[in-house]
Amino acid sequence: QGRCDSPLTEKGIQQAQKASQELACTHFDSVYVSTSERTRDTADILSEGHDISYITDKRLQEVFFGKLVGEKNALENPEYKKRFDHVQFSDLGGEDYEEVTERIQEFLNNVIDCSHENDSVLLVSHGMLYFIILRYLFRIDLNQYMKECRKEKKNPIPNCGISQFEYDHGTFRMIKFMEESWQEN
Repeated sequence: QGRCDSPLTEKGIQQAQKASQELACTHFDSVYVSTSERTRDTADILSEGHDISYITDKRLQEVFFGKLVGEKNALENPEYKKRFDHVQFSDLGGEDYEEVTERIQEFLNNVIDCSHENDSVLLVSHGMLYFIILRYLFRIDLNQYMKECRKEKKNPIPNCGISQFEYDHGTFRMIKFMEESWQEN
């Protein structure tokens, strides 16, 4: 879907409600949300029961795919799939890997500067951006990660999936890869 701005579907609402249940006992000192409607809708659901408002930040927007935004079945086209694998959309009016990592770095530095030690921060964003965070912060081979997920029959970026990482004195550490915290019916 990319940067197409749309509300959550009924299924998306149900997924956000389940994720909200999973996070119900987690305290957040701050919450940052992409500016897209579906992430704001998700944040509204996740914020229920928490006495905290969220901050929208355009740096958490999905990768801009240029002319491929909203194109159905783009990943089935081998030429387009290469673009997604390498995050190369600048010649299509979109972003490339370097541009996306620059805004991620700027965003994370801002969050670190605004946070205190041991703060718990929730980010509500998008799947492709999550992949780039994995690659950028943790040097994860995304193709290998995808193969492992397929082998284990896991969705590598489920809607409303929950991932956890921590920051300590200049170093990010992955605690838990994104996964669904519930079983699909």
